[in-house]
Amino acid sequence: MKYKTTARCAEEQLNDLLGKENRVYHAWQLENHLLTPIRIEGTVEDVLLLAKSKTYTRPQFLIKENTVIVPNLFVKLNGDVKGFYLDMKQLGAAHGDIVTIYSSFKKMATAPRKRPLVSKPSWFDDDAGIDVEAALAIGIANLRFLRPVYQRNYLMAINRVLERLESADYLAEKPTKREVLETLLFNSNKIIRMFHKFDYQYINPKFVVKEEGYSINSYAVVRLMMMDALGFDIFVLSEQAYASVENFLTEDYCKRYFLTAKQRIYSAVLQRRRKIRRYILALLAASSLVIGLIVLLSYGNLFNN
Repeated sequence: MKYKTTARCAEEQLNDLLGKENRVYHAWQLENHLLTPIRIEGTVEDVLLLAKSKTYTRPQFLIKENTVIVPNLFVKLNGDVKGFYLDMKQLGAAHGDIVTIYSSFKKMATAPRKRPLVSKPSWFDDDAGIDVEAALAIGIANLRFLRPVYQRNYLMAINRVLERLESADYLAEKPTKREVLETLLFNSNKIIRMFHKFDYQYINPKFVVKEEGYSINSYAVVRLMMMDALGFDIFVLSEQAYASVENFLTEDYCKRYFLTAKQRIYSAVLQRRRKIRRYILALLAASSLVIGLIVLLSYGNLFNN
């Protein structure tokens, strides 16, 4: 006969009531789960709110068996992006290990400097992509410091990128499969380090890039696609709404929004600055009033004397 403790019975009742997918798990409790990213969309106001929310509070976050479904954002924001940029800088100051902000596409657009694949690897097939089990068995140096299942998830994400490059969502000339593998396995250390720090239920790693100063290319786009395939949040910012990612990816892949001045109310940094400005103006006004009263009293005393 099996006996269940009171705590066990309470846990089962809570699971039946809320569902396991809505529970908050302990830190790194999901590290052995397979990752399935799912992109979320909505109004521009939805995006600005979701950008700051934790993963487990986002719609469609789900844990089932050995898989965790991670909702992420892949958007281009045009127009009045100052407030959003300042908020991301503030977030990056607190979470520098999983928030990266670039002032242009220059670093992203760098071609692979290492060319280790002198021939097609035994663990790669032109049609099927990476044989994950074979690649894990051999071991890839750049991935060895990742947790075992994170290595698996990273290789699976590369296969997702290869599939999307063959789809109608990719609009430009395709890079070769060798270029994709060399870029993502041996020349994307920043992405690997950010993924290493990603606890699936908390803050999605975030990549923010301004469109100014350097033109985008296929290497940059492949890296963006990889971050999307790993569940990162990606934000391309453009005050002038210049075309960049639009030349490579359809709007079904990278959603485009236009921000106006009214969206500034979603910026915590700008709201705080307004409060400080109002406080300073009120303080100056009060100081001026006090000084005026002192002057009037001084003149009054002179006339009385």
